[in-house]
Amino acid sequence: MRKESLFTKDHAVRWPEKYEGVVNFLKSGTDEDAKHKNDNLFPLNVHVIVFAASVGLKNDTELPVGDAKTIDVSTFRGQGLEPYLYLVPLLSQKDPDLYMLRDEQGEKRAIDLFERYTAGGLSILADVHKKAGLRSPELLITSYLQRETWLSDKGDNTQAAGVVDDIF
Repeated sequence: MRKESLFTKDHAVRWPEKYEGVVNFLKSGTDEDAKHKNDNLFPLNVHVIVFAASVGLKNDTELPVGDAKTIDVSTFRGQGLEPYLYLVPLLSQKDPDLYMLRDEQGEKRAIDLFERYTAGGLSILADVHKKAGLRSPELLITSYLQRETWLSDKGDNTQAAGVVDDIF
C-alpha cells in the first residue's frame, strides 16, 4: 500500500559524500560483529541523515553540501521519517514559513535547509568521532551528548537514556 506523500513530487535529498565514512560508522561501527548484528543503532543511511540534521539544528550549524550522495523523499516516507524534512527547517526559523508546505518551491527550500543542517550535523559528528577515536556508534553518540552536557559525568544518565530512541 502506497503512503501518501507530504511532497508534490519525489525530490532527492542530498548529503555530503565526504561524510560517508561517519554515516557507515553510525550504521554498523567498526567491529566485524557489529556488521552482522540486527540491532544496529541506525539501520539505514536515512536514519543517520535525520539524526545528523537534528544535531545540526540543535547546534545551529548549516553547511553547504558540496559533492553529494542522495536519498529520495520516498525512502524517508517509507521509513516514516518524511515529516522531518519539514520539521527541521520549520524549527530552524524564528518566524516559521508554513507556506513552504504548500508548493514545489517551498518544498525545495525546506529540503535545502534540511540538507544544510544535515551537512552541519555530520561535520559535528565526524569531528567528535575523529577526536575521540571511538570504536562503536553508541560511544560516538554518548560522547556527543556529553559534549552537549546532556549526560552527567556523575553517572546519572537517565534523563538522556532514550534520546536516540525517542527521535525514531
